[in-house]
Amino acid sequence: MLITNQLMNYFQLWIKQDVNRRYHLYYVSGILATIISHPFDVLFTKVASQQELRYKGIFGTMKTVFK
Repeated sequence: MLITNQLMNYFQLWIKQDVNRRYHLYYVSGILATIISHPFDVLFTKVASQQELRYKGIFGTMKTVFK
């Protein structure tokens, strides 16, 4: 627990030392969040907006989209 607290304090000080580091971390975290969440957003949109029953769940939609 002590090591974890020391690491957290170190990273907090490291981030506060330079404003550019903070902006770079925000930028990279935004990109990673988009990369991770976008495919799921596409799948859920396809399932929700279908007029006739083409997709039967998330895994079936995933298989169809990847084909």
